[in-house]
Amino acid sequence: MKNGFWIDPIGLSGGLGIFWNNSVCFEVSKFGSFFIDVKVKCLISSVTWHLINVYLSPEDCVRYTQFQTLIDHVGSLNSEVVIWGDFNDILDAGEKRGGLLRDRWSFIRFQSFVEDCGLADLGFKGYPFTWRNNRAGVDFIESRLDRALVSSQWLLNNNQASLEHLDCVGSDHKALLLNTMPESRKHITPFRFDARWFEHEKVRRIIEEQWDQRLSGSQLFCLVQKVKCCRLALRSWRVKQKLNSKRVIDETNKEIKVLETAGREFFHDKITALEDKVAREWEKEENYWRQKSHQKGLQLGDRNTSYFHACTAERRRRNHISGIEDTQGVWLTDQNSMMAEFQNYFAKLFSSEGIQHTQQVTSLIPRRVITDMNNNLVKPCTSEEIKAALFEMHPSKSPGYDGMTAGFFQRYWDIV
Repeated sequence: MKNGFWIDPIGLSGGLGIFWNNSVCFEVSKFGSFFIDVKVKCLISSVTWHLINVYLSPEDCVRYTQFQTLIDHVGSLNSEVVIWGDFNDILDAGEKRGGLLRDRWSFIRFQSFVEDCGLADLGFKGYPFTWRNNRAGVDFIESRLDRALVSSQWLLNNNQASLEHLDCVGSDHKALLLNTMPESRKHITPFRFDARWFEHEKVRRIIEEQWDQRLSGSQLFCLVQKVKCCRLALRSWRVKQKLNSKRVIDETNKEIKVLETAGREFFHDKITALEDKVAREWEKEENYWRQKSHQKGLQLGDRNTSYFHACTAERRRRNHISGIEDTQGVWLTDQNSMMAEFQNYFAKLFSSEGIQHTQQVTSLIPRRVITDMNNNLVKPCTSEEIKAALFEMHPSKSPGYDGMTAGFFQRYWDIV
């Protein structure tokens, strides 16, 4: 077969094969008695990664040797990696139901293998166990022997990828479906004040211009309108500037290489200026991903861009909703159906059921807030109190409905 590669079984055990169609570009990189490593090339983006298909031994001593072989092989690859298939082992007691309980030490080898390879479990959708022993009663056992382990970089580039456990007739294992290109959903990206804009003097001038406008109405109304004008002006400025730190970094590095080829000693000052420019752009990129990651434990100035990028990808993956179950137990995956179900649920949750005679209940609750305390609570806030509360907030946390972060008001407090 043209689009296929297989390893013959030894006796009645083992055997492994992989087959593909013309929609993908596969190249067998390496193989052994228990694995086939194929290099996958995306025909659209030309990105390549390794898909290692495994069928490990049910015998502990043999499987341990296979683990060591895979650790060495993954370590030799300078690429994104996915290892999937039948590992014939589990990571913890929760991945098995029925039969004798396993001791904690029995999971160490598999857990160490995953850690030594620098991989993470992709998770799954569907029934949690992939293998059963097809026995009845107290002898019934089922385990999650099949899974997909992925490298961190692969997960960053495929943060919406999913693994589904499919029913498979005629086998004691469930089939695995790895979807690297789930259906994309169009959504409007909300405006957020970008921390990188603090580095642009033009931003301060835009805010000053918008805040100098004379508006009629209450103080609160004028404040809301000025913030709205700032948002619209900044959005327009952002589009015109086409801000992209990564693009600027790549273009500047290319220019540096050209000058270095001609002789660094002849263009020392210019190269130094360009290197300073790259450093400034990396600072902007760091601030940007730090803000998007919602992480505040690390200090600015450290080179943590890849960490913040990983946090952002993981947060997006965690917040992504692929499907929900409605009140009738039906699984919904269509976006419109899920939105309608959410609306119906919360509309019912926050609707009154016609409770009466509440006065009889509330009259029995002793009063804790006296009049003086209440007057102190409802009195207007002073500007000093507002400033103190504002500057206690994290700069990139809790943006308002208008997309302006606390950092926006902190940095431009002298204007607003």
